[in-house]
Amino acid sequence: MIAALSPMMPTTKFLCVATAWTNGVVQHILKRFENVDIQMGTQNAAALPFANLIHALMTDDAFYAAAAADARKSGLAFIEKHEDKMDAIIAEDPANPGL
Repeated sequence: MIAALSPMMPTTKFLCVATAWTNGVVQHILKRFENVDIQMGTQNAAALPFANLIHALMTDDAFYAAAAADARKSGLAFIEKHEDKMDAIIAEDPANPGL
């Protein structure tokens, strides 16, 4: 997602926290973008809740459906908020932002 958004939003800084699941290929791709900062994650208390969340998303259909509905709702709110800019965002060439 960051690789898709970064070229469309060149003045926005993105922080990517690399975890055990972030492989070298992903890091190599993200390093191409000047507005993406990659930081190595550390073992901490946040890892287990995140793993539990991913597990719930993959194994609990009702939980997944609720999360998908929430994501859709927030996505639609984003589109509504930026509706006047959506045509320009969609038409913009990620290889040549701002043209």
